[in-house]
Parts: sequence; C-alpha cells; structure tokens
Amino acid sequence: MAACAGDDSDMTDTAWTLGQPDAIARVADPLTIPPHDKDLFRNLVFSTGIGDDRFIRAVDIRPGEPGVVHHAVLQIDPTTDSRQLDEADPEPGFGGMALGASEPPEGHFLGWTPGKIPLESPASSAWLLPGGSDFVLQVHLPATDTTVRLAPMVGLYFSDSAPTDILSRILLANETLNIPPGATDYVATDAMDIPVPLEVLAAYPHAHFLGRTIEVTAQLPDESVIQLLHVANWDFGAQMEYRFDDPFLLPAGSRVTMRYLYDNSADNPLNPNDPPRRVRFGLQSTDEMASRHTLSYAPRNWAARYDLATAMLHQGRPMEAIPYLRLTVQDRPDQAEAWGNLGVALAQTGQLAEAVSAWQRVIAIDDGDIQAHGNIGNAFMA
Repeated sequence: MAACAGDDSDMTDTAWTLGQPDAIARVADPLTIPPHDKDLFRNLVFSTGIGDDRFIRAVDIRPGEPGVVHHAVLQIDPTTDSRQLDEADPEPGFGGMALGASEPPEGHFLGWTPGKIPLESPASSAWLLPGGSDFVLQVHLPATDTTVRLAPMVGLYFSDSAPTDILSRILLANETLNIPPGATDYVATDAMDIPVPLEVLAAYPHAHFLGRTIEVTAQLPDESVIQLLHVANWDFGAQMEYRFDDPFLLPAGSRVTMRYLYDNSADNPLNPNDPPRRVRFGLQSTDEMASRHTLSYAPRNWAARYDLATAMLHQGRPMEAIPYLRLTVQDRPDQAEAWGNLGVALAQTGQLAEAVSAWQRVIAIDDGDIQAHGNIGNAFMA
C-alpha cells in the first residue's frame, strides 16, 4: 500500500492539535469497506516516509471518525515482514489481532480512541523511528450497515534530542469479565507488585459502553494508600490518556491496583443491548474490556530493569516482561539466567522457536545448565 509523507496542503495548523506536523504519513488511497455484521480488524501497512533515523516527540493518529473506528493501535516494522503479509492478503492490509512483525516504540503505547488528545512525550523520552520503516496501523471497525471509507494518516513531530530515559509500560487488565444482565455494580480488578522504584507519568484506561467508574490506587510499603486515577463517569466517546502534572514516585514494594465498575442494567443509557444480556470480555464493541496502561520511567540500570522483568514474569505477565528481558540480554549478553527467563517468557506467549534460541544461548554460556537442556527437550516434544 503506497504512502506519502511531508507537508499536507489539506491540513492547516489549526486542524492539528499540536500544530502542523513535521511530516505526515498516510495511505495513498482511501479504504472502502462494505457493510459488515461483525467487528473487523485490519492491519494497514504504509511507509513512514522517513529515510533517516529520527527521534519522535509526538504523533497524531487520524484513523477515521469515531463510530466508524472503535480504536486504533500504531506500531513500527523496520523489516519487510508486515508488508509481505499485506501483499499476500487480497484486501487492504491484513487481518487478525497480531500486527505482523511490528512492535511499539520502546516503552511507549501509540493508540487512538474516541476523544483521545495527542500529547507530547517528555523531552527526555522521545523515541527512535528507524529510517525506512513501515507503520502498521490496526483499525477496529464496529459492525455497520453502510459502506465505510477511511483515509488514515499519522502526523509526526520530530525531536532534536536523543532520549535520556527509557520508559517502561505496565499493563493491568482483567480478561475474566462475566457481567450478568441487570448488574449495576459489577467489579473487575487487577494488581501488580512493583519491585523497583518507578516514576509514574500517566495512565491510559480502556473500557466499552458498560464502564461506569475507574479507579487506580497504590498501596505503599508503609501500607498507606494513595489514589492515582479516578474517572467518576466513564465515557467511551471521550477516552483520554491522563498525565500527572508532576511525575509521581512509587517506591519499591508498592502495589498498584485497578478497579473498574460496570453497569449492565436497562437504566444505563449507553447499554448497547436492549434488553441487557450477559457480557463477557471480548474484542467486539458489544463485549467489554478492562485495561489500563501505566507509563513510567524505567530503571536506568540493567539490574533494576531485570528485577522489573522477572517480577512481571513471576506475576504471570510474560508479554510485558519480554521487552525488558530483551534489554537485559542486550546489555548483558553473558547473563545465562536472563536468557533462560527470556526463553520462558517467549514459550509462555507461544513463541517457541525464539524460546529455543534463547535456551541455546544459555547452554552456550553454561553447558551444564540442566534446566535449559530440559526446556529444549520439552519444546521438541510439544
């Protein structure tokens, strides 16, 4: 799918929240999607249009109108893998929930939801956009009885400064939602223990039409509890990333908890079901979700990042642990234990071939590591 980047004569400074972008990447041809009775996910692949490496301080994602697009996620693929998936699919982009070989920028989550306002990253935490990369924009399209036409574009804002801080991203989520019809106070929670000091910058909650209130708290090591976020009247049409005026330091040993409250009664004017029906976790607009991204400065030394990663792994969060385990083995390629844990995390997320490669690195460092030999044997028997 062709794309272009640069100034856009159709978009003035006032049309962009952060002013005219330094560059604009967009699909060259609008996408036409016929009426459909179920939610669709399409992963649109297009060039960033940036030939050299650039540091990015902000993006403004324009996937389409609210109601036409439920949400969108933007990731980066410096390879040609996602483009090959696009070319193999007769429809624009490619289908499915996986965004090909693309990944989010380190420590950042690039997303669009109705009402979300684009914000600049702190000057110290701009992120690297490799030259010649592709964007992969996943758009979630709710069911519709009309033809949908989309012309997605992404505004890019450059930074002249290399980042000095690495952001970490912690995801709290609950995928066991099972909300009975008529329930007015269904509660969903999730929590994580933080083993290292973290400086919290922002929270980005997400729910669908039944969400009523969202609360995030932190219990400190002295057992005092502070409120990090409270959304009293959740509005699916006005989702936002909430940033602290000043970063908040969470000491090591803190426990962060999210608590979502849902209203699945006929009195909820936003309830998409009349009469109300049982609603579970799912990807359709009429399903529900409970998630919350936390952006925070990551520890600046490899040992502390490794402590954070192993805590994620031991608390059943292998997907979150993988980026920080990769950082650890990148900084300390001779750390057999880190390679071993990376293998475990990869295996738990279904990436078995990469897991075996990680365990082979363990054996290359320490041929006597029985656990690594056993893990490889079990992998080939699976």
